[in-house]
Amino acid sequence: KLYCSYNQLGALPRSFVSLVLVEELFLNDNQLTSLDVVSQLTRLRVLNVSHNHLATLPDSIGKLVLLKGWFLLFSGFNFFFCCSPHDPE
Repeated sequence: KLYCSYNQLGALPRSFVSLVLVEELFLNDNQLTSLDVVSQLTRLRVLNVSHNHLATLPDSIGKLVLLKGWFLLFSGFNFFFCCSPHDPE
């Protein structure tokens, strides 16, 4: 688990791509406008980006086949949790 919440992050550093073992990433309550780097963290199961400034999600988010849920509340989206399309349930 990696908690980066409440840090006023406007963008994620490129060095985030080296966090390949992270399964749960909490980026809520920042100022993020993009999640491009996150799509390279292929072991992610949980992603919380609620309370940011996101207008869209990158197409590459589909690479996160293990993602069971993501939280997008008040990030420009109308839902707060969604099961991954890769979840057979």
